[in-house]
Amino acid sequence: KEEKVEIKVEEKKVEEKKVEAKKVEIKVEEKKAEVKVEEKKAEVKVETKKVEEKKAEVKVEAKKVEEKKAEIKVEKKKVEAKKEEKIEIKVEEEKKVAAKKEEKIEIKIEAEPEEPKTKEQPAAQKGLEAPSIEIIRDKNGSRRGSFLDDRRPSLLMGDDSKLRPGEVIDERKKRRPSIDVRRPSIQDMDEKINLPCTPLRAIGEEGKPATIVDFQESYSAVEDQTGYISVQVEGNPAPTWKFFKNITELVDGGRYKHHTDGESNTITLCIRKVKPNDEGKYRVVVSNAHGEDSAEMQLYVSDSSGMDFRAMLKKRKYAKWGNQEKDPDWGDLKEVEKPKPQLKKVERKSDTFSKPLVDITCKEGKEKKVVFEANFTKPNAKAKWMLRKDEIFTGSKYKFKNEGDHYTCTVMNPKVEDSGKYTLEIAGVQCMAYLTVEEADPVYKFTKNLKKTEKGFLTHDCHLECAVDNSLAPISWWKGETKLENSDKYVIGKELSGAVNLIIKNCVAEDADQYTCKIEKQTDKTETKLKILEYNYKFTKVLKSQSLFVKDTVTLACELDHVLGQVEWFKGDVKIVESDKVQIIKDGRKHKLVLQDVAKTDSGMYRCVSNADKTEAEISVKRPNKFMKKLKDATGDETQKCVLEVQVQDEEADIQFFLGDQEITKSDRIDIVSPGDGTHKLVYNRLELTDAGEITCVCGPLESKCTLKVNKKETKPKFEVPPKVESPAKESKVLEVPFSTGESRQSKVTVKVFKDGKPVSPEEVDIVVENDKLVLNFKSTEFKDSGEFRIVLENAAGAEEH
Repeated sequence: KEEKVEIKVEEKKVEEKKVEAKKVEIKVEEKKAEVKVEEKKAEVKVETKKVEEKKAEVKVEAKKVEEKKAEIKVEKKKVEAKKEEKIEIKVEEEKKVAAKKEEKIEIKIEAEPEEPKTKEQPAAQKGLEAPSIEIIRDKNGSRRGSFLDDRRPSLLMGDDSKLRPGEVIDERKKRRPSIDVRRPSIQDMDEKINLPCTPLRAIGEEGKPATIVDFQESYSAVEDQTGYISVQVEGNPAPTWKFFKNITELVDGGRYKHHTDGESNTITLCIRKVKPNDEGKYRVVVSNAHGEDSAEMQLYVSDSSGMDFRAMLKKRKYAKWGNQEKDPDWGDLKEVEKPKPQLKKVERKSDTFSKPLVDITCKEGKEKKVVFEANFTKPNAKAKWMLRKDEIFTGSKYKFKNEGDHYTCTVMNPKVEDSGKYTLEIAGVQCMAYLTVEEADPVYKFTKNLKKTEKGFLTHDCHLECAVDNSLAPISWWKGETKLENSDKYVIGKELSGAVNLIIKNCVAEDADQYTCKIEKQTDKTETKLKILEYNYKFTKVLKSQSLFVKDTVTLACELDHVLGQVEWFKGDVKIVESDKVQIIKDGRKHKLVLQDVAKTDSGMYRCVSNADKTEAEISVKRPNKFMKKLKDATGDETQKCVLEVQVQDEEADIQFFLGDQEITKSDRIDIVSPGDGTHKLVYNRLELTDAGEITCVCGPLESKCTLKVNKKETKPKFEVPPKVESPAKESKVLEVPFSTGESRQSKVTVKVFKDGKPVSPEEVDIVVENDKLVLNFKSTEFKDSGEFRIVLENAAGAEEH
């Protein structure tokens, strides 16, 4: 049988880890036990927490008594929020109860386990769960009369999964605690700010409100690097979001970037170049048409060493215990005298800031000044302003103003170095806010302006070009008041060198207008006036007259200065049109007229005409021809005259002479003579060494070739003789004198020998001239043969004597 036993335990005071219980009385009759326990003094140590003083009335119902064991459960009513919390007290009896044996009572305090299927209300809407007391009887007590276990409790909490007394869960059960979230690697986080965003997905049933399902309580970042705060969300439709620091919304842009990942359905706040004043509490709010949710987290900023473990500490939240719904049963108490009414001491309310300072974010160079404003309950008080930890004073940089309870600090021309924490202190009360000055937008300028006027031509592309000092400069093109965009008509280009160009395709008369190139977000611009004209096509290569024979094919070619030019062909004043014999060809800028199987009647003057230019040439058609006398190989001497002659059958035929591939033309040194009867002469009046080579005579399709050799010019003999020659008397003496006349000898060398101004007879001296030396043989020398001899060598180029 199961019977219920109701036990009332009145606890008066729990002070400095001691619980006083007055009476405990246990009764057991016929498998029914009613236990009343009055505890006088029991020392209770609950791990590392103190148990605050409370008064509680506990009703204990015994469920079973089996073999002298009783289990008692105590239910405690709702506190403040009127929710019942359960306290289970288990009392175990020994199998054999000795009448005089003291019982050992062990008191356990444990938090009620979470019920996964029960939706938990927020902490603000319910009272704190009271501790549950479990009473266990153990026959083997180590310390007589003690309520404590034989082992002293550790100062460290042994079971982290259980809540401490007074601890509350701020996160709802559907959220995973931050300790279960794997922190992304540094490499993953560093790459996230550069990855493209993907839209959030709608998760859950239709109409599911926006919910934050995962986030961390603490995040850490390193100064001057990128910081990240991530949350995972659900909702259908997909939620929208906002990030806040204190009361300031952090919009996407500048140092802040909102990144979404549709795969994991996470939202990340990326903070570029984290600063110390970025440290603090952040809040994210997500919402859709069916509801909203929010979460708070802490961002810690460490220096470049990164040694900051604050984000790793576990945070616990506690709430005050609520009051009982109704007074407990105090029993029979003596009536006490009612206290006499006393006068209450009215304390004066301390001065505070009725309107605190607000964080300000601006950009350098864009704002001329920023103003911090605050209202203090005490008007016209002495105010002290500080930047970081240093006091600042009025001057050209800072202006202070007090008007009643309104206090302002104006920062003139804010710069990046003015960023930091600004503190206003009045009567010992401080209020602070952060000034964030972002780097100024870069300033660009034009290094090359557009011309004042530009010319464009009909059906042509028009190019407008200018240059800026940096290729990153944002530029835009305008036609009048209309902004131009890239299209088939307009092509906008920019090069790394800074060159900026606009191409207007296939210009028409309506394209004439005022064109402007502007630098975005600046006043700099450059303008030009475009005029559209008709293009004047000029010939860069003209027609050449030609002679040919009957049934030959002739091609007349010329070239314009632009590919869009058009031409017309004329013979005399008659326009030429295409036919079986006539082809008109256009190849880019080149224009050709091809006449096939020409006849004698095709001779005449041909003309090609553009809209602003013309060129003409003559075509001569002749009968067939052949060489009656061909060129012959010839050899000539430098500076001498040389004549090459050829004769053709057609006396009217024109011929051309070529040296290699180069045509030989008339000059002061060369003549081309046609005396008649088809004879043509190439006359070199003074040969040069460069004239040597293969000479070709061309007459229509006929060719005749020969080789011309040019000998180098001969020089006068050059020689030297010894200044003195000695010989014994009565003996012959041979004297050899070498000489030279250049690379080739073209004339005979003659020798004359003189002694004392008189010619020497051959009987006295034999004179022999060999190829390159002169040999003098004195037959018999005598003393009378001594004297001064003079030798003279001479050829066609001149004479030399020694």
